[in-house]
Amino acid sequence: MRDHQDDSANTEDNEETPIYEVDADTEDLIQTAVGCINTLASTQFDPEHRKNLQIIADELIYRFGIDSMEVEELQYGDEILYKPRGGVFGDEEDAEASKGEAPSGSA
Repeated sequence: MRDHQDDSANTEDNEETPIYEVDADTEDLIQTAVGCINTLASTQFDPEHRKNLQIIADELIYRFGIDSMEVEELQYGDEILYKPRGGVFGDEEDAEASKGEAPSGSA
């Protein structure tokens, strides 16, 4: 997705990168995609492939003006996994936010 307003005047050296504004639902979708890209990057054996996927994820965040997301570190045996707070799809309760609160549905 490039801004094609004046391609003839743009060169690779002076082209400004457009920043797109998106609605909240689209932002959530992009954050989910970025999380998937970062997860895929962590599975790459080749450091160059891992770096390339991270560059793609960073560029998506930059182009759509998305704030960095907070992640949780999970230990599974010898492996350390990272996932966004609230789950990949935003459907998990945030443990930090719910500390000290009564379980829902109680009177």
